[in-house]
Amino acid sequence: MKRVLSLLALALAVITAYGYDFETEGLRFTLMDNSELSVAGLGSSQGEYYRNGKLTIPDVVTYGREYKVTKIEENAFIGNKHIVTASIGDEVKLIGRRAFADCTGLIEVSIGKSVNYIKSEAFEKCKLIAKVNITDLAAWCGITFNEVFEYSPELQPYIIPSIEGYSANPLYYGATLLINGEEVDVLNIPPTVKKISDYAFMGCLCISSINFPASVTEIGEYSFGYCTGLKSLVIPNSVTEMGEHAFAYCSGLESIKLGDGLTSTGDYTFSGCIGLKSIEWGSAIEIIGKATFYGCTALSSISWPASLTAISEASFSSSGLSEINISGNIKEIPKKAFSNCAAAMSITIGDGVENMELSAFDNCTGVKSLKIGKSLKEIPGAINQVTDGAAFKDCSALEEIIVDPENEYYYCPNGSNTLVDKATNTLIRGCYNSEISSVVKIIGKRAFQGCEKLKAIEIPSSVTHISMAAFCSTGLISIIIPSSVTCIDIWAFAESALESVDIASSVEKIGNWAFDCEYLTQFIYRRPEPPTDGSLHSDFASSTVYQNATLYVPEGSAELYRAQYPWNRFVNIKE
Repeated sequence: MKRVLSLLALALAVITAYGYDFETEGLRFTLMDNSELSVAGLGSSQGEYYRNGKLTIPDVVTYGREYKVTKIEENAFIGNKHIVTASIGDEVKLIGRRAFADCTGLIEVSIGKSVNYIKSEAFEKCKLIAKVNITDLAAWCGITFNEVFEYSPELQPYIIPSIEGYSANPLYYGATLLINGEEVDVLNIPPTVKKISDYAFMGCLCISSINFPASVTEIGEYSFGYCTGLKSLVIPNSVTEMGEHAFAYCSGLESIKLGDGLTSTGDYTFSGCIGLKSIEWGSAIEIIGKATFYGCTALSSISWPASLTAISEASFSSSGLSEINISGNIKEIPKKAFSNCAAAMSITIGDGVENMELSAFDNCTGVKSLKIGKSLKEIPGAINQVTDGAAFKDCSALEEIIVDPENEYYYCPNGSNTLVDKATNTLIRGCYNSEISSVVKIIGKRAFQGCEKLKAIEIPSSVTHISMAAFCSTGLISIIIPSSVTCIDIWAFAESALESVDIASSVEKIGNWAFDCEYLTQFIYRRPEPPTDGSLHSDFASSTVYQNATLYVPEGSAELYRAQYPWNRFVNIKE
């Protein structure tokens, strides 16, 4: 008897060296302790547990005694192209990393009621999964899906990564969810559930509506992201927290009603919901989170809840708002809060707003009217030449600028249709039909950028500085720079329609690419000698300008310019 046991122990030791303890009925198993096994992979021959593409992970396995099967190991079935269906038993608690990765023939998965942890990439590249069967919805709501997908928020800060970056949950590829064999349309969350786990239903296309019981207090990150069949949503008063991207990219979602338990919408919660048309706020909402309604292009109007005190970065960026009217208790407009709202026709900054951050209304290309309330103290980006991101950059359709006469910091002088900083007399934003008042000293950064209808403008003798990209991409045909100006910053007139430039001798500095204008044919510089102290940046125009435009300089100065870089790049220099 001792010899038999010794031989058996030796045999097990040899098998264990290959990564498993024993094989039976088409599967290989590893002993975890005296009562539990993990599945290591397919056996060398078919059997009861694997036959003709049908994989069954049993509840128990008898091998001298009964063992519960509680785990599927890392890489257990990776790359198996022949598995078509996988049924995971009710004793399995954990599905390991990449357990079914690259099983490209897998079309149906059944998950047992005890699974509580599925590691990253468990179902990576299983794009043909069409059905996911479960028996216990409450248990499913509590599974931990261990996602480790990484992306670069610096490159795409408000965009949810492609759904293919997630692969712990077999629903991710658009599978239909079945509960006890019946396809889910209306998802009725059981009354025992307190939290919907992160990623729980992400990518499930069949859900058209959700009934949350009063027991639910938290909806996890990405929990319903990409549920494109979802049409309407009611969040109960019991919910106090919604995780990032909870309902992001639910493209069919048209209406939402938020419960009274929420004080914040959470970040990115409804980003990319391109069908969203209406929002009913809860009575306690104080904060609209970062990029909450980013890309909601059907959202054309909004009314602010009385309880609201703050919006966040990119809250409504790239949305479909036709009018932007910021009122109520909101005191600050954050970075990119309403950027890229191309459908917006007007912006009204209410009397309660005191501050704005960079690029708050960047690229609102359809806005024709801008109204500034009496309390606004700070509009960043127009004066600071280091930090980019002027608040109204590329608001190129502007026709009207109105500033409340009680505002202590900004005004619109003499009906000039411009926005001017009182302390520095910097012109912050103009329109294609503006006049530059004689009180203006600085034409601010990107002040007229993108105003293609701006064909001509007079720069008064009060102006000393023309800032970065001030007239970039305008329709200007010609410009005369008066003798009061000493500095023209980078990109000041770049990509404009300029054909002729006349620059006074007072100008000592011309920034890089300031006159990168492909139609420029006449460049007049009235300075007797070119700057030699390094204040002139190396290239203020493109090779096209140097090739095609004629540089006109004062009499007796041509040779000085021909000897000085970058002026000597002009092919034609005349006095």
